[in-house]
Amino acid sequence: MSTQVQRERWRREAKLLDAAAAKVRKDAGPAIALADAGQGPMIPRSRYNVASLLDALSLSMRNGELGSYLHAEALAFARALLDEPTTPVG
Repeated sequence: MSTQVQRERWRREAKLLDAAAAKVRKDAGPAIALADAGQGPMIPRSRYNVASLLDALSLSMRNGELGSYLHAEALAFARALLDEPTTPVG
């Protein structure tokens, strides 16, 4: 059984995953459009799959459904994505 403190930590940490998913979507959308128009480097459409994965991990994290290893790896992945430089557009 989880405590109130654990649930609040999970919610706070899930927001980190939400922020990473939002950044991936924000960076990928315009870059993919430019690539499709032949005006920029190819950005893999799988970046949207990464955002969807982060959404699913965030939901599971909020519900306390992630094991400790997956929980830690999801946070590390989100932090790494947030630390990536923003994809220049145009």
